[in-house]
Amino acid sequence: MSEIALVLFDLGGVVCPFDQPSRLATLAADCGLAPDEVDRRIWGAGLARAFDAGDYTSEQWYLAVRDRLGLHMDFARFVEVVLAALTTDEAVLTLVDEVRARRPTALLTDNPPLLRDAMATRFPAVARRFDPMLFSCDLRALKPSPEAFHAALARLGERAERVLFIDDTEANAAAARALGMDAIHFTGADALRAALVERGLIG
Repeated sequence: MSEIALVLFDLGGVVCPFDQPSRLATLAADCGLAPDEVDRRIWGAGLARAFDAGDYTSEQWYLAVRDRLGLHMDFARFVEVVLAALTTDEAVLTLVDEVRARRPTALLTDNPPLLRDAMATRFPAVARRFDPMLFSCDLRALKPSPEAFHAALARLGERAERVLFIDDTEANAAAARALGMDAIHFTGADALRAALVERGLIG
């Protein structure tokens, strides 16, 4: 087995937990629909995934969501609602720092330009720990497709067998393994610490 040269982290659900029910509730309160209906019209219908894939600018997506839901909030408020659902996991950031003492760390996330453009100012503690930050909206490919991982590896300039990938979705981790990467299915900071120690990436 090749030595791991770089550790690639997922963002949402690993570095940044997100509260989708709260986001849905806020959007629902604004437009008068039930949260489940908001979810069905935007996430269930694939509109959010298309945004992650780079099919919309942030302004275009706001207009599409506004029309689909009958939103009243303006664009600035909408951006705040979307971003407010994310927080940072300090225990995971501590692990990232420990890994960074031995290996480079990068980010691979299925997320749209709205979040990408906010990283430096909204989540500076995250942004400064990863280089590069690879977003699906720029790669124009979504996990778990092979295209997403091939595009990421090309940007990283690394061979698959030299990269460890960490994701909270097992299907994504399995897809990475199928391409020759090492992968960890993230279930919590304690389990991740044990897996990283086992691989000799932290003490």
